[in-house]
Amino acid sequence: TPCAFVSFHGPDQEAAEAVRLVLRHEGVRVLTYDPENRWPDGPFEMLRQIVEECHYVVYVGNRGIGSRFVRFELRIAAEFSIPTVRVTSIAQLRRALPKI
Repeated sequence: TPCAFVSFHGPDQEAAEAVRLVLRHEGVRVLTYDPENRWPDGPFEMLRQIVEECHYVVYVGNRGIGSRFVRFELRIAAEFSIPTVRVTSIAQLRRALPKI
């Protein structure tokens, strides 16, 4: 089963949820940061998930990458050669699905 990490900045949380639902509907296992469930080692757990479990990182966002956490997630993906895609709409996500 393919697995994707959904990366997003706080203001894009609603769009990220829509992306998660589409990915799950398409049979992709989805991992992501949960702002409702913060834990002390959260950044390290996200790093572990991205590196050990994910085949793809999907960045949801219409704006520049202002979040240091998003930059961290994308940098880790690049360092470990995990493909990434930036999506700004569900239509764009659907076009990227064959790669995931």
